[in-house]
Amino acid sequence: YKDLNDKENLKNQILYVLNYLGYDFSYNPPNFTGTKNYGIYRDRWYSLDEYMATFFDNSKTRTIGILESTMYIVSQQLHPTNAIIESLESKGYNVIPVYAAGGSSEQLKVMLESWTSAGSDISGFLENSQNYQTYVDAIVSMVAYGVGGENFTKGTDFFEEMGVPVFRAVHSDYVSNEMWELGSTGLTTEKSDKWWHITIAETQGIIDATFVGGQSSYISNVTGAKIVTYIPYKRNVELLADRIDAWVDLKYTSNADKLI
Repeated sequence: YKDLNDKENLKNQILYVLNYLGYDFSYNPPNFTGTKNYGIYRDRWYSLDEYMATFFDNSKTRTIGILESTMYIVSQQLHPTNAIIESLESKGYNVIPVYAAGGSSEQLKVMLESWTSAGSDISGFLENSQNYQTYVDAIVSMVAYGVGGENFTKGTDFFEEMGVPVFRAVHSDYVSNEMWELGSTGLTTEKSDKWWHITIAETQGIIDATFVGGQSSYISNVTGAKIVTYIPYKRNVELLADRIDAWVDLKYTSNADKLI
């Protein structure tokens, strides 16, 4: 049952334990679906076709891609990511959330395979991106350090060839929502927050760094356990979604109607 990437297995694990302790609960046997190094994830791993069939609203014509680290799937600390998805979906967007290990070449692979028709042909896409379809109107990067790992330069080139704005959503290990609200310095300097969350991202053309949640803990009303996670900073999540919406609107506004 130890498959943290599958809600159904986690549920049946609890039911199995309760049954073992003498309570009369039915449960299903383990259905091991495995883990992936990278891919599309929501409540479980999906192929692009599966994900679109499950979550896409065909009446929505605009799509946003989100890049996050797989470490937050394992730790089940996806609250800020889910909050951004919910906010964007409420504004009329489809969202494709993709995951790969931080600072890895798989980040480039998962973006290419999930947000374009290029498959694994990174060289072909970078050389002739006009020959391929792109599926997203904007990108939200939630990862620390640079995107692409050893393929940092290709990651930067990928963003440029995509031709869409790339936004930075920051969740901090050192600044809580309360510290952000009451403080005057923003992210910490001594913990290198500004360096790995903002400075490196800016070298790849990633813009509008927005604090979307800080690490915090609370006591579960259900289990009494202490839960350590990231709490979405809702006001800034909405601010980020509004900024994305404005940029995408600009993309679809004719030049004659743009005010410069």
